Amino acid sequence: MQDIISWGANSFPNGFAEIGGPTIPAITGRYRITFDCLSGEYSFVDEPVGEGVAYAAFAETNVLIDGDLSEYELIYGSEILTTGNGPINNEVSWGALWDSNSLYIGAHVVDAIVEGNGSPWDNDAIEFYLDGNHDEDGTYDADFDSQMILDFANQSN
Repeated sequence: MQDIISWGANSFPNGFAEIGGPTIPAITGRYRITFDCLSGEYSFVDEPVGEGVAYAAFAETNVLIDGDLSEYELIYGSEILTTGNGPINNEVSWGALWDSNSLYIGAHVVDAIVEGNGSPWDNDAIEFYLDGNHDEDGTYDADFDSQMILDFANQSN
């Protein structure tokens, strides 16, 4: 049994790939790539830009989970108050990397008052939503969307 399966085709920006086919002749750029592993159909679409779009750079070296954020370009911020009444009392910067196995998210948070004695979504937390099928429907739903919450729960400073 083989652990790695390669797909390929000779057309760009869309077509049908075959197992072991030739390299897809993609050109330099940023694309949203869709691939149906049952039919082999794929498409490369120019990647949208805007406030709701973040990019993850390819990790050229092994990513270490060690608290050192120097591997990341912390170019994104957050000015969102999800519950309660302001003011926003923290500063957030974050960035992401990916490799063939994982998505890595590095975040730097400075919070003057850390609170957490309730549900994860009510505590001071880092919360990410990934729109897995890019249907851009605006709300979290069960069709390939993922939610991650890293919260500060019932702890003291």
